[in-house]
Amino acid sequence: MAAAVRLGHGESDAYLLTQGAWRGVREIAPFGAWGYVSRFWFGDDAPWVLAAAFALVVATFVVPAAWRLGPELHAWPAAYLLYLAAVVEPGSSLARFLLLAFPLGAVTAGVVVRPPWARRTWYAAVVVLMLALQAVWIWHTWRLTPPSGWPP
Repeated sequence: MAAAVRLGHGESDAYLLTQGAWRGVREIAPFGAWGYVSRFWFGDDAPWVLAAAFALVVATFVVPAAWRLGPELHAWPAAYLLYLAAVVEPGSSLARFLLLAFPLGAVTAGVVVRPPWARRTWYAAVVVLMLALQAVWIWHTWRLTPPSGWPP
């Protein structure tokens, strides 16, 4: 990706300039955005939130359902999530970016195959969680006052 941007524009740092244009800060450091964005949203709890998110992602990759996908579909979301963590400033577009890590959806569905009551409970809990998070996102977006605010 970076090489294609560099060749297309003739700038050796074109990819970093493009990423910097979309960020809250102009400094581009691999994985750096997760530090200041998490501190903005979670304050002193940011390290714990990041550690929990990292543990959840690792747990998703080590369950037997993940290994049943085969090597390609197991490696793709791992590499893609590593890329996203390195170059993307987390924000409201992150949900859209995560769609390309679709094999993880199959993994999470494969984790809860039995018993049927547990599967229904899991799906209901995920739906309720997603609706609650959407309400939080809308609440924060409605209260946004640019340029001092920061969109979720």
